[in-house]
Amino acid sequence: MEITFDDGQPVKITVLNRFAPAAGGRLAALAGKDLQVDAEAPLSSGDLVKVEWGEYLLLGEVSKAQADGRATVEVEHVLAEAPQLERQKRAWVSVPG
Repeated sequence: MEITFDDGQPVKITVLNRFAPAAGGRLAALAGKDLQVDAEAPLSSGDLVKVEWGEYLLLGEVSKAQADGRATVEVEHVLAEAPQLERQKRAWVSVPG
């Protein structure tokens, strides 16, 4: 699967392994399994994160974090067409049993 994005694409970043509100950020680069983001909230090496934009949802671990907000996420899972799947999930949940 090829992931497409625009330089500076806005994203939503959610840290999954500690309490932190979802924050914004921008995509900087993607090479192999490494996704570079410029995060608006601090990230730490070892953070498990969900990165979302458009139709994509990526799960990974921050392998490198810098004080200026730049972080490298090693991507473990990619889900495309996430909004469509979310709509389907809501339809299943709302169906009377």
